[in-house]
Amino acid sequence: MNTVKKIVSVLFLLSGLGGLIRKDFIPAILFILLGVLLYPTISSKIKESFKPWNNKTLRYGAYLLIFIISGSFINSKNNSSTTSTNSFISRINSSKYSDYNQKTLKNVKQLPDRFKQLRENTLSNLESTQTYKTLVTDKVVSIEYLPLLTLLNNGTRAIYKDSKGEEAFTLEEPLVNQVEKSENGSDKMKFVISTIQLATPNKGGIPAEVVEVFDRYKKKYSLFGKPSKVYNSETNQSESIEKAYDMTGVFTLLQPNNETFLNKLYEANNSVSSWFPLKNNQTHSFPFISTLKGYTKHVRKVYPKSSYVLNVDAELTANQLYRAYNENEIAADKKYKSKKLAITGIVSDISEVWGKVSVDLKVGSRYDFTTIKCSINDKNVVAALRKEQRITVIGICDGLTANLYIGLNDCKIWGK
Repeated sequence: MNTVKKIVSVLFLLSGLGGLIRKDFIPAILFILLGVLLYPTISSKIKESFKPWNNKTLRYGAYLLIFIISGSFINSKNNSSTTSTNSFISRINSSKYSDYNQKTLKNVKQLPDRFKQLRENTLSNLESTQTYKTLVTDKVVSIEYLPLLTLLNNGTRAIYKDSKGEEAFTLEEPLVNQVEKSENGSDKMKFVISTIQLATPNKGGIPAEVVEVFDRYKKKYSLFGKPSKVYNSETNQSESIEKAYDMTGVFTLLQPNNETFLNKLYEANNSVSSWFPLKNNQTHSFPFISTLKGYTKHVRKVYPKSSYVLNVDAELTANQLYRAYNENEIAADKKYKSKKLAITGIVSDISEVWGKVSVDLKVGSRYDFTTIKCSINDKNVVAALRKEQRITVIGICDGLTANLYIGLNDCKIWGK
């Protein structure tokens, strides 16, 4: 019988030590106490010094009471954990972005074990930042964090796969410098980079808690904005927004078919942001928020009546049109002449000759004399343009003239 008691005693002691490691302190201490009381040698000494302990009813009743109390603490913790999990799932389901959140959960479940572990490690990095505590736990909404959210927005839009299939993203150096030089800058950058990493397809998606952060900022500051003053009608206080900010990419990622978000994304990219250029060795992970071509293709599918959908025969850059004519004028004429084109490029010159206003777009290198010359009738629109501005011009291609310029007639500036 003593051997059985020793075995049971040791099992309770080991359970107690395990509880201490897991930081379940109260049940751990009770299990250790129970193990000590059950150990035959110690039990005999207690009987000698405490006569009531010789009463089996009292002794076994005490054992049972300690066991029940320790068990109740374990159940309480498990129930609390379950409640917390259920609360988290309930929050995901009730969110206006529940479709994205559910998709993220599904994506995570389907990830290979290696990527699941990478996501867990990245989540730990994210949650360890003071910025996470400020924005997620304390729910702080402040102008101070608009550059951070803009950097996060732009970094998410810039996620791509290189020629080897590896996922990466780029961040604009001026905005990185602005965030790094702000208070607690390195911690903020850790928050930004961790969140963008989680947004990549091979890590599942943006956590629901960060989605809620963006929603809080949208409610107060809108989807994007230019430098301005924000007035609080309740406190009669004002705040200065010193830099343009943009969150439209993230919100369009959350709800790709939302007409308001799609429109705002386009508007933001013609005022405070810009579309990303296409590169031969890169494939954007979310082209509908990254490139004009990807956006247009997506909008034509989900929102064909959008006023921002180009109704043209072809869309290309100024350089692409120039290369086509430079390589084979006859083939280029057959493909583009007399067709309605949307040409995107950088303004190199603005002029008026004999009452005709034209805007030239850069092509090739600085040693190329050929330009894209766009004839525009609306002088007010032209007056608002500036050199080095990136624009999209819609017009009828007139072909190459004397190797000096490729003409576009009856042009309009898209979005103007």
